[in-house]
Amino acid sequence: MKTIMHYSIFPRAAKVLLVVLAMSMPLMSWAQEFVTDVMLVGAETASQRDGLLDNYRNEGWTVVDYDLNKGCGKNSDYIYFLYKTSKNIDGFSHGYVTNFYIRTGTNYPDELNVSGVNYKLVPYAGSSHFVDMKGDLNSNAGGAYIHLYYTEDILEPDRAVTGVYFDANAAGGVPADGNTGANGYDLNKGVSGSAYIYMHFTTGSYHKADRPTTWDLSEITQDLTMGDGDCAMGTLQEPVRIAIADGATVTIQGATIYMYKSDVQLAGITCEGDATIILKGSNLVEGIHTNYPGIYVPAGKTLTIKGDGRLDARSGGTKMHNGQAAGIGGGRKLDSGNIVIESGTVHAVGNGYSPAIGGGYGAAGGDITIGAGISLVEADGQNSLYPIGAGIGGGTCGTINISDNLNNEVAMDINNVVLYPFEVPEEPEWDGNLDKLQREYPTYYATARNGMTITGTLSVDRRVFIAPGATVKLKDARIDSHYFMISPGITCDGDATIILEGNNVVMGVDGNSPGIQLGPEGTTLTIKGEGSLLAQSGTVSLYDAYYASGIGSSYFNKGSVGNLVIEGGDITAIGGENGAGIGAGYSMCGDITIKGGVVRATGGSTAPGIGAGRYPCGDINILGGTVYATGGKDGISSYGTGKTSNITIANEIDLVVSTRGASSYQFFNVGSSGTLSIGNAITRQEEDNTCTLIGLGIDDGISVPFVETEEGAIFNLAGQRLQKMQKGINIRNGKKILR
Repeated sequence: MKTIMHYSIFPRAAKVLLVVLAMSMPLMSWAQEFVTDVMLVGAETASQRDGLLDNYRNEGWTVVDYDLNKGCGKNSDYIYFLYKTSKNIDGFSHGYVTNFYIRTGTNYPDELNVSGVNYKLVPYAGSSHFVDMKGDLNSNAGGAYIHLYYTEDILEPDRAVTGVYFDANAAGGVPADGNTGANGYDLNKGVSGSAYIYMHFTTGSYHKADRPTTWDLSEITQDLTMGDGDCAMGTLQEPVRIAIADGATVTIQGATIYMYKSDVQLAGITCEGDATIILKGSNLVEGIHTNYPGIYVPAGKTLTIKGDGRLDARSGGTKMHNGQAAGIGGGRKLDSGNIVIESGTVHAVGNGYSPAIGGGYGAAGGDITIGAGISLVEADGQNSLYPIGAGIGGGTCGTINISDNLNNEVAMDINNVVLYPFEVPEEPEWDGNLDKLQREYPTYYATARNGMTITGTLSVDRRVFIAPGATVKLKDARIDSHYFMISPGITCDGDATIILEGNNVVMGVDGNSPGIQLGPEGTTLTIKGEGSLLAQSGTVSLYDAYYASGIGSSYFNKGSVGNLVIEGGDITAIGGENGAGIGAGYSMCGDITIKGGVVRATGGSTAPGIGAGRYPCGDINILGGTVYATGGKDGISSYGTGKTSNITIANEIDLVVSTRGASSYQFFNVGSSGTLSIGNAITRQEEDNTCTLIGLGIDDGISVPFVETEEGAIFNLAGQRLQKMQKGINIRNGKKILR
């Protein structure tokens, strides 16, 4: 095995692919354990603490290893929560604990009745001061008076507590004083400099003795903890907590957890401890909240993934590109445990400077192991420095172990890493029908080859490439910005020709990705045909970064992309805020040549309609056709950071209309060293922030008619006198004028 000890193994802009043997595990008999007894233990010294806890462990108590006075200073008591469990084998309640209640203030009786529910003060033992304070959770620390109660009343049919844990995450914690719907209450409230501590507990159902159970997620309306041998299927309809019990092995088979709720702070699946997931069929698991992962692995615990199915696991909020969690691992400032991928097809997506696999934003990761048996795994880190590892600002991850039987591949345009066996499976044949690229499609991408027609609608997370040297037809194709990968709508792998037929829409998935990305530097994309095309950069973006053009380059390209030639078609190209409609975004592009067709190019607020965006482009040659270029700054510009190129507009054009953002900008910007060449037969008109160039091709051979009339009279191309200027071509004083 390869062993890497530092933050992460993968450089920025890397990409991963993995392949596995199918593995299976027999379903096991099941009997879940439920909490029957609880208590609090306080100690004034470490030695007293250790002696007390050892004695209780010997009596069968489980000690939650978390000091509830953590960070409160050397004079505070050590406080620990303990519980006992009993295994349910008959499906009936045996005095199980069902809920907890936190009470603040100086009034803390032994028993409470809250809305008809009877609560008892959690028993307490240990140091004299702690006992005198009846188990005050701020004992000898100052701060608020906080006491913990429990109930054995049946609040939900057949459900009881299975475990208790404490962490620094308020979401989903036990609130105080019956404030239902609120986040958890800090058990160190009022103590200066102390750690934030929140109480959480897990529940399970004891109503069946015939485990294992197959759960239809579409019927789940309350929190569910799956036990050993359980299977989850179907699509979750309600934003409830789906968890895996500590030590359980579960199967997910055709399961979908995919929703966004800004007020429900949950992962898609939460591991309550060590867990194993067996993959069957195709599964999608996304965090319900933007700061939570698809699958949460607690620090110090291990998740093992295996099987012959597929898992798409991604950060909450991935669709909106505003999440801050890993696909598998941790969330925002939520450390991750250990992750082992033994087999199966896994596509993990992180968001908001979080890796795909590992710790979330501002959080550390545990050990990560990827075995030789994987079948297909892509780790898509998006804006993270590392697709696998720790989140930015989160310190280190543990040891990363990659099988020596796996190779890796670096991708140019996206911050991904792909690991794959040395014997790479062949890409499946694709006939160009976008409707066929469903989640069951075995690779995350499809390649259009020479002679293929791309048609239909892309509705899931797949990338579309055009093979080097291929001529393909776009026929009523629609690739929208409604799935989750940061990706161009179409990526050219080399020289390519696109023939337009029908009406086509191609959009980047993110504001940093163009609708159509040109091939590598030195290659050329040619667009022609009689159809229409709307090519636009993505309309949503992580942290409002919009650095892609409609047709051209993206934020992620290293160096420059190639050249573009437009020979025909009705083309509308729209760039992001910092990207040209056609040309450069945050990286350079080559020459832009327009020979025919109708082209409407609109740049963002800081970019031209055609040409250089944040970075420069090559020469711009408009040799024919009708062109409308509208920029937030210059209308058409070959001038960008570090480079100046030329602009040539030939006599043979029909029409070029350049609209600048304000009078302080230019219609045609070539910088101080570039050359602007406009044909001598072209008629030029300027009005406010619009410059119109009328070429020889505008009237398709119709010359200006001779009309004897007074100065200033207005005529159309047929020689008919007009009362006033009309939309289109007008003639006044023997000159063509466009309105």
